[in-house]
Amino acid sequence: GGFLMALGSHYIDALRCWFGEFSGVFGQLYTHVPQRRDPATGATVMADADDAFGILVGFKNGAWGSLTASMAAPFGAGARIEIYGTEGTLVSPQRGFNPPPDGKVLGARVGEKELQELPVPSEYLPFEDPRDGRLLPFRLLTDQLVQAIRTKTPVAPTFYDGLKVQEVLDGVYESSDKGRWVELA
Repeated sequence: GGFLMALGSHYIDALRCWFGEFSGVFGQLYTHVPQRRDPATGATVMADADDAFGILVGFKNGAWGSLTASMAAPFGAGARIEIYGTEGTLVSPQRGFNPPPDGKVLGARVGEKELQELPVPSEYLPFEDPRDGRLLPFRLLTDQLVQAIRTKTPVAPTFYDGLKVQEVLDGVYESSDKGRWVELA
């Protein structure tokens, strides 16, 4: 698997949801720490799975983006999603790889002086679950799945969505191997 599959796949899925289909990718995978500890045995083993990646992406609508992530940088700043458009900016700083339940989204429109914290719409915080911050989003997704089954309506993401994300991941692997931009169908 590696870090691209473990984390990058989720970010690619989110980018596709927000900005549409990808047109191409240029990526590089890295294995900075090849010696890893086997959690089952405690033995040191050699690994060739990537622990970092850098990717440039193009979208069919003309937008572009970049992703950079590393498990080999233990004191990095965490994840940060920044979206720039002709009318403004959105930023979501976070301490780790996954957005925290109490995370913030900052935004500003063209002409405003600085980024301001934006309120989270109530539909995304319908109730509190103090057991674990990851439970609320999971419960909301599960509720959508249950409702789709009951009403016999399609639910997202679909297998097609998974296929499209896999095509982007395959493009990153090909780009890293060949050192060139890879166009996607």
